[in-house]
Amino acid sequence: MIVPVYNVERYLDECLSSIRTQSFRYLEIVVVDDGSTDDSRAVAARHARADRRIKVIRQANGGLGAARNTGIEHSTGAFLVFVDSDDRLPRDAIRHLSQALEKHEADIAVGYPQRFNATRSWIPQWVGEAHAELVAVDRVDEHLPLLRNNYTWGKIYSRTFWDAGGYRFREGVAYEDQPVVTEMMLRARRVVSLDVCVYDYRARDDNSSISQQTHTLKDLRDRIAAWTLTAEKLEELSVDDVVVRAWLLTVYATHVHWYLNSPSVADPEYWSLLRETLLELDSRGGLAVEGDVPPARRLALELLRRDEQDELLNARSAGLYEAKADSYDLRGSTAVWRTRYPEGHPFHLPAEARSWPVDRLLVRHQVRQLRHLADTDELEVAGFAYLQGVDYRQNGQVVHLVVTGPDGSETRIVACESDDPDLVPSSGSWDAAAPAVGFRAAVPLSDVAGLVTGPKGAVSLDLELQTDGGSLRRVRVTEVNRWGSPDQLGPMLSAGGAKIAIAPRATAADPLVLSVSRPAQRASNVLRVERRLEFDVTSTQGRTPVAVVARREHGNETVDAVLAPNDDGTLHVVLEFPTPEGAQVVRQAPGSSGP
Repeated sequence: MIVPVYNVERYLDECLSSIRTQSFRYLEIVVVDDGSTDDSRAVAARHARADRRIKVIRQANGGLGAARNTGIEHSTGAFLVFVDSDDRLPRDAIRHLSQALEKHEADIAVGYPQRFNATRSWIPQWVGEAHAELVAVDRVDEHLPLLRNNYTWGKIYSRTFWDAGGYRFREGVAYEDQPVVTEMMLRARRVVSLDVCVYDYRARDDNSSISQQTHTLKDLRDRIAAWTLTAEKLEELSVDDVVVRAWLLTVYATHVHWYLNSPSVADPEYWSLLRETLLELDSRGGLAVEGDVPPARRLALELLRRDEQDELLNARSAGLYEAKADSYDLRGSTAVWRTRYPEGHPFHLPAEARSWPVDRLLVRHQVRQLRHLADTDELEVAGFAYLQGVDYRQNGQVVHLVVTGPDGSETRIVACESDDPDLVPSSGSWDAAAPAVGFRAAVPLSDVAGLVTGPKGAVSLDLELQTDGGSLRRVRVTEVNRWGSPDQLGPMLSAGGAKIAIAPRATAADPLVLSVSRPAQRASNVLRVERRLEFDVTSTQGRTPVAVVARREHGNETVDAVLAPNDDGTLHVVLEFPTPEGAQVVRQAPGSSGP
């Protein structure tokens, strides 16, 4: 494991602690101090004294690429993992990655990141396509969304594969990893994409990290150099056109807009450099992917292409890049973006250029309440769910709660619309003028338990949104109110004796899952008469007890029960407890209140 360090004393302790406490213990941890001028060196040294798996290498400042290269030179393990020193790892990250790599005999295994800052954590939108399920591919063009995950971290690499390719990071520049990571993904004989969060990627609140410098000309030039080198590498490798288009789509739909949405886009030199680059990418086939770029961003690209700097700045000020400013009209399975320019305006886009599939609109949701309704033996799930950008003053929807068992069998519950202010999102995150998008749904615990046929299993929760136009969107419940009832709900017992509980979530990105378990036997009809205890036993797993023994809590004294089968297939159990020596059994007289 290679950890490059430069002036991160504020974050390094948390980073190294998350590595040292990994559930996979067999680690070599190479910390490269790249000429830090703060107390980072002292923090690293303290961890090295406490954990002999850590060795600290010191060098003059050479940048992130140089520090990573030094770490590779000093590492001896069979695998390589990179962790930036202001980030952290979920506890099982290395176990998940290493097991996937070895099981599938792959060169690279890739998980997805969770972003976080001082107040919240979130999952990047692209994760849903790239990491919806575990996929092992021999060629990246079998799973193109993986090209979006072109970061060094969040992966494990076979050292044999790495050395055979002679891979190194560029030095002295930002985005040193993107061309080489893309090349490795294309050259690997097998890549495994995991549906597991393996990396916590920090968004620094003071915007001081390398990746948060998009407002500078140096950052823009470094990014352009990375794009150029990647495009040249794709040509050198003679990859299929679908791979080139997938890479270009990432640039056109995401990367360019980090710069178009920067305040520095008002600077003439910054604007001109970005525009020249876009035109160069157009000549490499970029125009062919614009149909897959969201309409608002398509407009921004067109304004850049036409050299309409002032209009782009006006559009930004009017909320072009604000998600809550997006607004769509639904027409069956198509959403048509409401442009700010009327028909006939020079920047008006025709309806076909503003069309976007409904199934690609972002679903915003959160479960805010989970309650056990004891009177009806039901689990109530309540929160909000909506398609971002849809005007619910003109479009309605029906929400279904879909509960899915381990074998894929489902129970579907129609949710009731709710305008409870505790359920709907805050006005800052949605169109406050729209009707409530809150919902409540109650699913019988017996239905939940019935989805698990064995002694134990996991049940997932999905939300399905059906619009008035008939479009369907389904999303796994991952967003849960961290401070509400979901985290406070205790285990529940169904009428059939199954225990249902909220499964622990390792990260905020994990889906909400119910665990269902059944005891091997269940007692009922319990009766105690003086020192005799009687009850019936029902076997829940097809195994009838051959003996029942009562043991004193402190001591070795035991009592064997008398067993007799009942007509209904249950087993009747009778335990007679002896009177302790010197004690006297006192009967209560009928109708009396004393012994």
